This record gives sequence, C-alpha cells and structure tokens, in this order.
Amino acid sequence: MAQDNPDSNSLDTESQVEKAALKDEASPKEIPEAKSPAAEAKSSIMERLDRQMEWYDKRSMSSQGWYKKLKVIEIVSAALIPFIASNAGSALIPEPLMVVGGLGVIIVILESLQSIYQFQSNWLVYRSTYEELRRELALFEARADVYGCAEYPERLLAERAENILSSEQAKWSSAQEGAGRIRKPLAPGEK
Repeated sequence: MAQDNPDSNSLDTESQVEKAALKDEASPKEIPEAKSPAAEAKSSIMERLDRQMEWYDKRSMSSQGWYKKLKVIEIVSAALIPFIASNAGSALIPEPLMVVGGLGVIIVILESLQSIYQFQSNWLVYRSTYEELRRELALFEARADVYGCAEYPERLLAERAENILSSEQAKWSSAQEGAGRIRKPLAPGEK
C-alpha cells in the first residue's frame, strides 16, 4: 500500500537523489591531466608543423591552379591566332585583325601576371617544402634515420623542420629578387 501514499513516493525519490549525490561525491572528479614539459613541447612542435604543412599544401595547390588556368587560356588564345588569321577574308570572322590583336593582348597580360606572381615557381617550391616537412614527420613518427638514436627527437624534429622552412624562405626571397618584386638591400656605401 506504499504506492497509495504520496509521501512514500516522495521519500523514494529523495533517497534516489541522495544516493546519486553520494555516488557523485564518492567518484573521483575528472581533473585535466597536467602535461609534462616534454609532452607540451612535443604538442607545440606538432601543432606548428601541422600548421606549416597545411599552409604549404594550400598555397601549393592554389599556385598550381592559377598557373594551369593562366596557361590554358594562353595556349587556347595562341592557338586561335593562326586559325583566325587564315580565315581573314571569310564572313566567319568579320574583324580578324581586332580579334587577333585582342588575343595577343590577352597573351601578354597572362604572361605578365605569371611573371609578377610566379605561380609556377611558387607551386614547385611550396610543394617541395611540404613534401620535405612530410618526410621529416614520417621519419620522426617511425623513429627512423636520425630520430632513432636521438636523445631528444622532438627537439631534433623542431630544428630540422625550422631548417627546411628557413631554406624555403631563402629560395622564395631569391625568386622574388630575380622577378624584380623585391630589391636586395644595398651594402653600406653602395648607391
């Protein structure tokens, strides 16, 4: 007959709540685990490496895309010039000189853009850097090559990755100087 008594249900519910509260107090709280300095360093290195690899991968794909688009338009424009010139007297192309001239202008503009933005060289340098970083990461994860006997493999990975990035930046600066986009600083006494 306890079910007929509303106070009985209330007591059952209260005791269930108390049991649940006691159970929560008795169970250990999940406290975030403190990372060791070595684990934090490894995490920091891996995060930076991941960000750099992602950046180089995206930039490589973007430069490749732009380079190929410009080249396709340029090739099609150049291929149309002899066709249009050979049909100069036909009704098919009423103003062939204007069309040929326009295609020539398009080709010059596209080549100029390629020269300024260096899409092909950026594509190749960025892809090469990405692949070098990816190789270092694979060697590190497998503890192969120099990482197998390294006392501090995380430090070695950071040093080698930074050397790759530094080398890429030097290549990029050199390519920009060659393209005339940036000027090499003058040595003291030079004009």
